[in-house]
Amino acid sequence: MPKIPNLKLASIRKWIEPYNISGEVFKILNNTTVFCQNCQKSVTAEKKFQIDQHAKSFLHEKCLKKSSSKQTFVHEASTSIENQSQFFKELCNTLISSGGFGVTDVVVMLLETPFRRWNSDSKNDLLKIGKPIPILSALAPDKKLSKVFCRSFNPNLYQQHFWLCGSHYIQKLFCWPCLLLGKMKSVWNTVGYYDLKNLSRGIQIHQTSKEHIHNHLGLENLEKNCFTILNVVNEHGNLFKKKYNENVRLNRLFMEHFFDLVLFLGKQELAFRGHDESSDSLNKGNFRELFEMHIIRCSQEIQNHYNSIKNIFTGMSKSIQNDLISCISEFLINQIKNEIKQCKFYSIQIDDTTDISQKTQCSIIIRYVTDKSELIERFLGFHNVGEDRTAQGLFNLVNSVLHEFDIENKLVGQCYDGACVMSGHLTGLQARVKEVVPNALFTHCLAHRLNLVLQHGCSINAKCRIFFANLTGIAAYFHNSTSRY
Repeated sequence: MPKIPNLKLASIRKWIEPYNISGEVFKILNNTTVFCQNCQKSVTAEKKFQIDQHAKSFLHEKCLKKSSSKQTFVHEASTSIENQSQFFKELCNTLISSGGFGVTDVVVMLLETPFRRWNSDSKNDLLKIGKPIPILSALAPDKKLSKVFCRSFNPNLYQQHFWLCGSHYIQKLFCWPCLLLGKMKSVWNTVGYYDLKNLSRGIQIHQTSKEHIHNHLGLENLEKNCFTILNVVNEHGNLFKKKYNENVRLNRLFMEHFFDLVLFLGKQELAFRGHDESSDSLNKGNFRELFEMHIIRCSQEIQNHYNSIKNIFTGMSKSIQNDLISCISEFLINQIKNEIKQCKFYSIQIDDTTDISQKTQCSIIIRYVTDKSELIERFLGFHNVGEDRTAQGLFNLVNSVLHEFDIENKLVGQCYDGACVMSGHLTGLQARVKEVVPNALFTHCLAHRLNLVLQHGCSINAKCRIFFANLTGIAAYFHNSTSRY
């Protein structure tokens, strides 16, 4: 081929430069011919108007629109893989990316990092995607009878030879099985094949080689085992989920019976545990006896489930019973709090007492009217005030308990006994509450008033005084006696 004059070559480059701004449309073949990659045909370039005339032709515009629609499809394909794994997204984006930007495709990735060094997840993703089959735009110049022409690749060869793949970046053909599993180096798995003139003969020689047949069979087994393992894993996962959900359902049904027992014993104010809960005891306690009577009357499904888990969980320990009581208590308290928050006004009643362990327990009771005009009285619990029984300490307790119920706007009444620390009009609890909530009217507890009346009435009768004195003395005697072990 004669050498292309520099001046002529520079002129052709200047003529095609406006059309190659957004991408390489025209490619120089010689000093009189360029190749249009959109139309896949040679164009005479002796004069500038010949290139302009082809660029404005109907065929060129039609091929240009077709190329634009292909780019739109590529953009949609890239958005459809957003939910896949990170490697899967990168690999798919690589496969559908356009050239000219230095993007490495999957063939280049395999050449840089052999397939055997990839992790199992990346291998599975690659096998799912399959071989890359890009449209190769590189041309192979040829000359026959002093006539120069170019050979282009026929994409139908991908369908005729299932092992054939290509690299968009390198613009050459490769063998997919040999590229993945090949141990012996050849042009088909190292540098790529692009001798279009002898392509048919090269394909025939390679596909009948011993190395190619061995790699092809190995790839078939790999793909078969890969999808078989994936199916087994997916099926195992589905069975595990199904079994897990069924076990959760049975556990919930079984625990419902435990909650029923706790609610029954709590409503009847019966003790849960007994003095002797051994297997040969005649009385194992209310909770255990009630459970043994109840479980034999449950459905066969619940009985079978209990027999399968009773070596792991029986529910008879005191910690489990306390957990059940705590769960029910927490649920009831949350329900009460929601009712109090929805009501418009409420009042409180507070009293303290000393339990058997000599701890002062303060009980708080709240009364309110619901939206249905029902008068409700709820017990909020006992609180230990043994460390600070002053009016300020009790006020801090009341404020901490009722703060979440908007005490400043909703509290309208307070009721205590006649002790100075509670009912004192200067520094008592009721006075401190009124400083914060002026509308909280104080009422002396009528039950305590009745108790005072009875005490004064009985003090007139000498026999009554002696009787109550002896009764109080007996309790004090045993309380103050020395403990014996």
